[in-house]
Amino acid sequence: MSTRFYDVIVLGAELGPLLAAAILAKRGFRVLVLGCGTLDDTYEEDGVRLPRWPSYFGVGETPIVRRVFSDMGLWQIVKRKLQPLDPSYQVVLPRARLDVTRDHARTMEEVAREFPDAAGAVEAFYARVGSLDSALDAFLTDELPLPPDGFFERRRFQRAAVQNPFGPYGDGAALWSGIADDHPFRLAVQAQVRCATWADPDALGPLQIVRLHAAWRNHGAVPEGGLAGLRAFLRERIALHAGEIALEDGAEEILLRRGRAVGVRRRRDEEPTGCQYVVAGLDLERLLGMFGERGVPEALAETAAECRPRYRRFTCNLVVRSAVVPVGMARHIFFVPEPGFPPIEDNLLFVEVGPLDAERSVVCTQAFALADRVASDPRYLEDLERRIVSRLDWLFPFLDRHLLRVSSPWILPEPLRDGTRVPPAEREARSPARMPCVPGVPHGSTLGLTCLSHRLAGRHLYLTGRSVIPGLGDEGVFLSAWTVARIITQKDPRRVRLRRELGSVIES
Repeated sequence: MSTRFYDVIVLGAELGPLLAAAILAKRGFRVLVLGCGTLDDTYEEDGVRLPRWPSYFGVGETPIVRRVFSDMGLWQIVKRKLQPLDPSYQVVLPRARLDVTRDHARTMEEVAREFPDAAGAVEAFYARVGSLDSALDAFLTDELPLPPDGFFERRRFQRAAVQNPFGPYGDGAALWSGIADDHPFRLAVQAQVRCATWADPDALGPLQIVRLHAAWRNHGAVPEGGLAGLRAFLRERIALHAGEIALEDGAEEILLRRGRAVGVRRRRDEEPTGCQYVVAGLDLERLLGMFGERGVPEALAETAAECRPRYRRFTCNLVVRSAVVPVGMARHIFFVPEPGFPPIEDNLLFVEVGPLDAERSVVCTQAFALADRVASDPRYLEDLERRIVSRLDWLFPFLDRHLLRVSSPWILPEPLRDGTRVPPAEREARSPARMPCVPGVPHGSTLGLTCLSHRLAGRHLYLTGRSVIPGLGDEGVFLSAWTVARIITQKDPRRVRLRRELGSVIES
């Protein structure tokens, strides 16, 4: 029997599990956060620190973000930490460049300049997007269990579904009315939405297009210190409320007894650490290895097979002289070199341009790599990296004269591949197996948005993070964390009663 006991043990230190931990710590639960090998947002190569992925925060002031941070009494602080982007982003096509801004009039001026043949249809498109997005605000923030689990949650969800503008009584099907399938504006919107979702980009529905496009257009921001700064801020709040954080520690096994989570076995301890609840915020592939000899719960294994990833998000960094960055280029760009071909690999690039020092800049580029090729072809990523650099040569004139370094967090430099100069932890962190995966959407997914269920793995074991509601991107991460915190709070009547007596703002 373990002598160490916590109310909640959280596995993983990405944004989703940290949000759930911070909410629960604020509500008085004794929380332990184990890093479980969570990757930093940056990596170091030859003394230069480079980003592991772009730092775009596409849900800056959305209702769920305000609600989560307001519950913790932090919204005004967080709001000051968010730097709005102007423009929100650019879309670059071979014969068009579109600045997308929060100012509707400015965006429509850009549309009229680039697509005069479709200006009226695009105006109507944004009117529909605004109306549908407002309806989704009410639908998605109504304390609905997403995805619903059990008879009563499903019944409640079906009753609320009449508010869903994309349901049987909605008008979401007419979203693209008047805009041809092959029109460049349609491609510009879809390119951004494909990069904003955490689910299979080939399975986009109208709901995702509306929600993700409206969020990134109206709420795009960069947190102070990037996403790493936001995660560090949450860790500070957890510690402030007596939570414990062990980023270097991890869990070897989630302990289940009669189908109920009762603790975890930490890597460095022979004795297990007990708890009342376990919250797992790990990616699906790593979660499946956490169940030891008892094996993966059947329901989780079945869903995992359906959520097999088709793509992984590959990052390529270019260190360049700042003089090569064109005047007028936004900080974030979606680049589609050949509209007639599938928007994958080097044919859809999400580019973030940021300063490295007084004279150098970093061009952080993310692309969709084929998951099967990553697993089977050891030279695939190097070839993709070369193709990405070749594509960027069109976006940055005279790139060859100003290119100082090409690096990827998922490719070790040639001199280091023998492993003698690379610590095992660093080699594991830069393995292609750690690239962010893009899960498929399983059969029966709720609204085409969900992958895993919060309660899929067993009683008192809850799942959060990108793999639960991947179809909503970063908003899905906040919804998932909020839902897990609400479920755990409602399961503890003693704490609910105490907070009522104290007059705390908390759902009963």
